[in-house]
Amino acid sequence: MAASVTQLVLLLCLSGTLADQSFTSSDAITAQESIRRDIKAELKELRDMVVEQNEELKATKAALDIQRMLVGDLRRENSALGASQRATTIRLELLEKENQMLKENVEMEKKKKATEMTPAQGLNALGTKVAFSVALDCPGGLTYGPFDELTKVIFKWVSTNIGNAYNPATGTFTAPVRGVYYFRFSGVDDRANMWMVILQLERGDAIDARIFPGTRFAAAASGDINLSGFLLFSL
Repeated sequence: MAASVTQLVLLLCLSGTLADQSFTSSDAITAQESIRRDIKAELKELRDMVVEQNEELKATKAALDIQRMLVGDLRRENSALGASQRATTIRLELLEKENQMLKENVEMEKKKKATEMTPAQGLNALGTKVAFSVALDCPGGLTYGPFDELTKVIFKWVSTNIGNAYNPATGTFTAPVRGVYYFRFSGVDDRANMWMVILQLERGDAIDARIFPGTRFAAAASGDINLSGFLLFSL
């Protein structure tokens, strides 16, 4: 009986031991599979990260290539702008020189004209312009005069009066500036008569034409009896 009990106890112990060993092996396998799954998941995640980083690197490289191209284009544009600016500067310098030459030529022409001025131009070196041309309002075929005394001739028909120095209401020319003036009278009495005179006048000096007693002038055509004058140069 005791032997039977002992055998039963041994069998139970052996069975428990085998059961413990079986449980331990199953847990180890399960743990290993779990670790493998975790490792696979981590490896997959790492691969995905590597792929994503590769894509980002490709995009970054493409962006860098585009930036390099843009920098190259900007450098070429900057070089072209620099060349254009230099060309513009050269053109401006040439235009300034040409403008200066034109100014010098204009000044030379002004001086040349001033030295070559003729009485007919009616201008003076200081730029004052004085010139007039007037005539008697006398139809052709009529006569003017004679008079018993020295008579002032009033030329009312005005063709030119630059500077307004001649007054057609009074028949008087008043010198606007101090200078040398040229005057010419033309008329017909017994013969064709014309006289010219050059006078130095002060500013405000008055000049008029007068007909001697017993003298008359005939007008073959309107405007035959006339007076003109102009400033040669001022003083």
